[in-house]
Amino acid sequence: MALILMEGFDDSLTTAKGWVNFGGNWVTGRFGGKAALNQWGALSRAYPSALTNTVVVGTALMTSQITGNLSLMTHGMARVSLVAGGYVALYRSDNNTQIAISTGPAWSAANVWRYIELKHTPSTGVCEIRVDGTLRVSGTVPTAASVASLIFEYNGGVQYWIDDLYVLDSTGTTNNNYLGDVRVQTLLPSADGANLALTPDSGTTHYNRVNEATPDTTSYVSSASVGVKDSYKYQQLTANTSSVYGVAVTSYTSKDAPVAAGLATLVRMGSTDYVNAQPQALSASWAVGTDLYQARPSDSAPWTPTDVNAAEFGVQTS
Repeated sequence: MALILMEGFDDSLTTAKGWVNFGGNWVTGRFGGKAALNQWGALSRAYPSALTNTVVVGTALMTSQITGNLSLMTHGMARVSLVAGGYVALYRSDNNTQIAISTGPAWSAANVWRYIELKHTPSTGVCEIRVDGTLRVSGTVPTAASVASLIFEYNGGVQYWIDDLYVLDSTGTTNNNYLGDVRVQTLLPSADGANLALTPDSGTTHYNRVNEATPDTTSYVSSASVGVKDSYKYQQLTANTSSVYGVAVTSYTSKDAPVAAGLATLVRMGSTDYVNAQPQALSASWAVGTDLYQARPSDSAPWTPTDVNAAEFGVQTS
């Protein structure tokens, strides 16, 4: 696996997904939708497991000012900062010592979106910082065995916005190096699909019980049986989408009986259902589950926009 995380901040599950110090601070994103506003504390998210290989973090950032020294993103011993004049710099995070700073024309202005990518190898400390696809800074920070989380720093009252985030590592043969400026699109169910074995809480239509960007837990589909499926057609990708690096299928689930229960996500391509082999264990509390499909499950080839638009996505009880 190479793709670790993607986040567009377009749904209302940011805290439920594991983001700490979010506080519900959404603003308009780069392409409409939502972005996260970081102004109350260090916004962070732990990785599913500590990362030991080379890691690339890419994210769109916009700041309300470029004066002073603004700490933006910390990844282990590496910190990306914006310094006076609008230049990007690499710091070591343990003592805030500057390692390297960009030269040439300033890369930033207040209230302008830029796409920043940090490439960091914890075991060697080697780092690169790209802005809008151009290498701006390289340097070496102290070594570490692994990195456990990603942190967006807090800078007093300075506002900055975060959108269209990805995290990957260097393992595997795909999605193991810079992706460049990318957009994370959040698509919602738009019609019933081929599998309709769960029971809607009301009416006979399934997809409109689970198609809210802000989940409504009084609207749902459910089943007391094992091995039953629901799948839905989804909104289409934007017309200018040229590549798809991965698909994240997100569920918001709970159980209402004291028995072991699980739920697996599925992808339906053509007439075949591909059910994730690792179902999420359900609890009495509502919780988020996300499965990343960085290749199409039918043949492990890269996704195309046509694949995504034609596929159905859903769940199977276990």
